[in-house]
Amino acid sequence: MPTLVDVHRINGEKYSMETFDARAAVRNHPNEYSFTPFPRDEQKKAQRDPSVVPYAQPEGYIAPGFFTPPQA
Repeated sequence: MPTLVDVHRINGEKYSMETFDARAAVRNHPNEYSFTPFPRDEQKKAQRDPSVVPYAQPEGYIAPGFFTPPQA
């Protein structure tokens, strides 16, 4: 089973991703994703920014990874 890591988005959202994908998100988009929560004032600013759209995902959703095995 893959190892999941929590990744925080600038607007306060939190996701569980496979390690490979989490590192890629943080490395390729450091202004949007982090392994630690962003400061509260930055989160509030991002929540007011219309270009930072929240992802509509159900509670408990785990982002599919590049190496995720097919689900049965």
